[in-house]
Amino acid sequence: MLIFSLKLSEKAKKNFFIFFSLFIFAAVMVICLLLFGSRDYTAEAGNKTYQTTARSESDLQKFAGQFDVKITDKPVKTEKVLIPLNFNDIYMNYNNIQKEIGLNLEPYKGKKCIKYTFDVQNPKDEIPVQLNVLVYCDKVIGADLSEKSYNGFIKSLAR
Repeated sequence: MLIFSLKLSEKAKKNFFIFFSLFIFAAVMVICLLLFGSRDYTAEAGNKTYQTTARSESDLQKFAGQFDVKITDKPVKTEKVLIPLNFNDIYMNYNNIQKEIGLNLEPYKGKKCIKYTFDVQNPKDEIPVQLNVLVYCDKVIGADLSEKSYNGFIKSLAR
């Protein structure tokens, strides 16, 4: 049996602890970046795959372009939204709209996300329309087209 003993001064112990803590922190950060750093997100609906990565406004424009929707460069409105823990009928219907394009809000119950609202530059009808996009951690989790009027329609991007 071999036993080693090492006596360190208080200053050396403190320096070792700081160095060891920084090393562990750096290792955890590298692992997180490797696992989550450059991840691209997708959603599947039917036989189509959609890119849902949303790190920038240009990513959101590319997302909209997949559905032949051209939006303004900058959002007209940005707000934080809380996805409720319990879905009422309105949220159940809204989530069904999301499922048409391969998205699902249920895993995000109780989470705060950001809602971006863009003006649509090429509406199919003459009615002024907006694109609403819900983003959580650089990923599109929900999107819809809605009429600008208060009692206007909300519909899926798949239509």
